[in-house]
Amino acid sequence: MLFKPSAYGADSRSYGCRARVKRSVVLVGHGSKLEHSGEALKQVCESLRKKEPDTFFQVAFLEIPSPSIPEAVDLCFKQGADEVIIVPYFVQSGKHVNQHIPQIVSEIQARHPAKSIRLARHLDFDERIVAVVLDRIRVAQALFSTVVNECGRKIPPNDG
Repeated sequence: MLFKPSAYGADSRSYGCRARVKRSVVLVGHGSKLEHSGEALKQVCESLRKKEPDTFFQVAFLEIPSPSIPEAVDLCFKQGADEVIIVPYFVQSGKHVNQHIPQIVSEIQARHPAKSIRLARHLDFDERIVAVVLDRIRVAQALFSTVVNECGRKIPPNDG
């Protein structure tokens, strides 16, 4: 039986038309009750699929919504994965990164001793993330660069 794609799973083009998947990657986000809060993670997953078409990518959420980390790993195994790499999509470390996710991964490994389940390092510091932050700063400056002088007249932004 083929697994049906969820809102955060693989797209339907990957079902029934390729050989057994050997490696899967689960991207773990925090999760939220807010509708569409997982869209950015879904976009990252889709971009990774395009770059690594032989790898099955699946998102998971630590809290809500579904799928949870164990559910996502089970989906990977249903796709035929022999190896699952779990990547915490967190910039900062904390209890989730240092305690909660490793505990969940240990429990999954205990349930599937014949499978290879690896926990990758969270995003943490990376110079490429610094470039994204600088880009966000530049966009904010451009959006709010109009200055008003003491007489209430708008002064164009200084390009220098």
